[in-house]
Amino acid sequence: MGGYAPDQIKKSKGGAAPPTVVGDGCDLEFQTDLVGVQSTVSAGLNKGAILLVSLRAQGHIRSVVCETAGGAVVGTLAAFRGLSQLMGCLEQGVGYVALIEEASFSRCSVKVFRR
Repeated sequence: MGGYAPDQIKKSKGGAAPPTVVGDGCDLEFQTDLVGVQSTVSAGLNKGAILLVSLRAQGHIRSVVCETAGGAVVGTLAAFRGLSQLMGCLEQGVGYVALIEEASFSRCSVKVFRR
């Protein structure tokens, strides 16, 4: 059974742009908003601060989180094109950081790139 979407829906450009890929396939770089932002942590962050990107597992569920140097989770990187590739690179030991572009009580926008 096929679906139908009007042109204005098909052409919308919301969400994160796909990551730019060069070299070994792990030189990813993209901008996105974090999901599940922890307001008590994000409220104290400033533009230009660096967060660590790490892979976390809880049972059978794996997620990619952005955390402060002290280990406080700010939010999750989720629902964007290239997430599975990022997870694979993290599993291989490739390191990433997230540069905060905007942070508030309820929102944290970051640019993620390889260390």
